[in-house]
Amino acid sequence: PVADSSMVVDANGSFVTMVQAGGLIFLHDFQENERYQVTSPGGPGCALEFTLSDNPEPDQYYETTTALCHAI
Repeated sequence: PVADSSMVVDANGSFVTMVQAGGLIFLHDFQENERYQVTSPGGPGCALEFTLSDNPEPDQYYETTTALCHAI
């Protein structure tokens, strides 16, 4: 998992959210075409790659998925 308290930024470097304990990330208003990166103080950053369901549940407020973080 990525380090707790790391920042998640968009392609412009704008702050999006923080990484929570255990590498959990909550992205409000996720944009599928946006590129998200994790920046970690004192460590290398990485680009997030999400695997989203082809058939999300319409009655769920949010979707849970996994992501890979590739070194940049």
